[in-house]
Amino acid sequence: MSRKICLQNIYKKEGALSLLDEITDEYVRKIFCSGTTFTQKYLERSSGSVRGAYLEFLNNFDLVESIIRAEKEGFDAVVVNCFNDPGVNIAREVVSIPVVGVCESSVHIASMLGGKIAIITNSPVHIPKLAELIERYGLKSKMICKNPIRSCNYIFPTDYIEGIKDPYEMFIPKFERTAKECIQDGADVIIPGCTAAELIFDKVRYLEVAETGVTVVFPFACALKVAESLVDLKKKVGISKSMAEHAPYGRRNTQLINKARKIYGL
Repeated sequence: MSRKICLQNIYKKEGALSLLDEITDEYVRKIFCSGTTFTQKYLERSSGSVRGAYLEFLNNFDLVESIIRAEKEGFDAVVVNCFNDPGVNIAREVVSIPVVGVCESSVHIASMLGGKIAIITNSPVHIPKLAELIERYGLKSKMICKNPIRSCNYIFPTDYIEGIKDPYEMFIPKFERTAKECIQDGADVIIPGCTAAELIFDKVRYLEVAETGVTVVFPFACALKVAESLVDLKKKVGISKSMAEHAPYGRRNTQLINKARKIYGL
């Protein structure tokens, strides 16, 4: 079965993101099935950050428009390449194809791989947003009780560039110190809360916190496989999102939407 999936990046293609582009392509080809093709898309205009509600709000405008275009271009699904799942719920309202969030996918899969989960993000500024997402996804009870979302304080892009050169020099030890603190508080599954970190971990197949048996779940890989599964379920079985008016991504008044889009020149 053929599948055409859009990997929607949330920023413009510049700087460190250009460096990661080739690595991402190679990684994604390894994860997807042979019948799946994909295209990485970047934004032409971006706030440059989703570190805070207002910056994410500004960035989501062009992000959602890009996802709308992806559906018109014939993509079967979109994966938003950011652990914070920006724009995912908004886009689901206005397109019929699956829009897959990295955080949502990985936390659900992690809940089937262990009893208690912890997330380690790259900056403490992301913790409040991720806590909101976990609550929305109904998985708060699957998280460790004490500080289930923590930060190992990576500096972007410096630490990531160094991590690509030698994952064990600084990048993995920094993550592992925080991971072992989470394990002491009951975590038996750890999710790195950054898709770029996953690319570095995969270079050395870092799938387990050393000497603990605790699984490290690769969130981007989870999202990629969820996207493939949702496409297959729609094509083979006919299962797709609920269109009930009371459903979160269900039927909306298209006349009102089209009228509002005209006001904004869309």
